[in-house]
Amino acid sequence: MPHKTPDSCLVMEWLPEGLERSLKRKKPPTPVGGVSLGGKKIMKKVVFVLVVILLTVLTLFCAHPVNAEVRGVTDKEIKIGTIAPITGPAGSLGTLWAESIRTYIKHINDNGGVNGRQLNLIVEDDRYAIPAAIAAFKKLVYKDRVFTMMGPGSASCLNVLWKHIEKEKLPTMSGVMPEIAFVPSKRYIFGGMDTYANQTRVLIDYIIRDFKLKEPKVALVYPDTDNGKMELVAAIERLKRYNITPVTKEVLAPGAIDATTQVMSIKRYQANIIVHAGGITSTTIVLLRDLRKMGLEIPVFGAWSTMLSEEINAIGK
Repeated sequence: MPHKTPDSCLVMEWLPEGLERSLKRKKPPTPVGGVSLGGKKIMKKVVFVLVVILLTVLTLFCAHPVNAEVRGVTDKEIKIGTIAPITGPAGSLGTLWAESIRTYIKHINDNGGVNGRQLNLIVEDDRYAIPAAIAAFKKLVYKDRVFTMMGPGSASCLNVLWKHIEKEKLPTMSGVMPEIAFVPSKRYIFGGMDTYANQTRVLIDYIIRDFKLKEPKVALVYPDTDNGKMELVAAIERLKRYNITPVTKEVLAPGAIDATTQVMSIKRYQANIIVHAGGITSTTIVLLRDLRKMGLEIPVFGAWSTMLSEEINAIGK
């Protein structure tokens, strides 16, 4: 993968100045109570991988002049759509997503585009909501007629859209990784990392094998969404391998502004590990804040989307 061997990878020529150094830098993550990884750096790494996939698709397809009409492609430009939660509970993530894509697209265009074609980026806001994502998808495909897409902004939205993506034969680079959209493999959907369910399984393995608590008492915190439920199942199944049953399962909605009830329950069940499954960064912040208010110093683990924003570092250790 490019982020592991940047010096030997030809695609690094597409990397804007300054980001190459951040990709080469290796700093081990710490369990949250503060988290060591900056949101912008992680997001730009993910977008970089997806842009590399995008460029591969575009370069292979657009190596020759267009003879037949192809949606979103002319001899001068290629239309690219992106759907992101610019507003709503995941707005901090969506803003970083859109900003990162714009940075790469500008860099590509400033350096001649793809085979002489400029990339025309069209950004749509799904507000982290399925109806808005469906509307954005229809606009991009049927009105703007984009050739390819990056997005959407949530796993639940991709759960709904993936069949339509396949039907419309729309090459899609996804920054969200619900298992249903990738297992079995889909012809037109590409991801930049492992599925959320597998990320959760790896976290459970790390907690049990490497974190080495004598008596793990695991609390699971998750949103009542499609992705939250899928990650919850993955966490429970993985814990069973170690003969561990969660001491409690707490629902924390994506737009929650208070986690006092959930934290009180975690305290009552004397949990010493928290797995935040299927959530987003804003709910991690709420959870960490209320854990601190109640004087609980419990390690919190989660997949990348739960630990992404610079805001986590801002609240301190």
